[in-house]
Amino acid sequence: ADAGSLEGDLLVGETATYTATYVIEQTAVDAGGFSNSVLADGDSPADTNVDDTSDDGDDTDGNTEDDPTETTIAEAPAIEAVKTVAITNDVAPVGASLGDTVEYTITVTNTGNVTLDGVGIVDTFEDANGNPLTLLTGPTFVSADAGSLEGDLLVGETATYTATYVIEQTAVDAGGFSNSVLADGDSP
Repeated sequence: ADAGSLEGDLLVGETATYTATYVIEQTAVDAGGFSNSVLADGDSPADTNVDDTSDDGDDTDGNTEDDPTETTIAEAPAIEAVKTVAITNDVAPVGASLGDTVEYTITVTNTGNVTLDGVGIVDTFEDANGNPLTLLTGPTFVSADAGSLEGDLLVGETATYTATYVIEQTAVDAGGFSNSVLADGDSP
């Protein structure tokens, strides 16, 4: 207190100062921010109670009394998909050839600052001539490294999916095949 009073007492015209700290949590980021207000009260010598709700100190916002201090956090959702391929059953001859089994590993990472839901992938699989091909399995959700269920991604979390394909004659005749994935999700 600027006149030296102990906590709980205030002289006429005296100001007491309090501080509080908060470590921003993911729920506050997902909500777009947070607000804080305080109610101060005290009693006169005749036991008359007085109180006041805090003001944010910004009268330019049009609210000059009893408005909470608001902190806005801009959402910046972002997602990144990476796909790798490996031959898991290499029949003769060595290297990609008819009858080989290839496995795709797809990772989808939440690279933004907010939790994502509705996360999904759309797989495009075609031969070198642009004709659609059919995967043997997948893409199938395997897991998320922070434990989220399929469709949800925490900030920094990576979900893994797999898919397999057995090389068919049509792909050999076309001179190869390609596979890409589009990942998307929704911010709060």
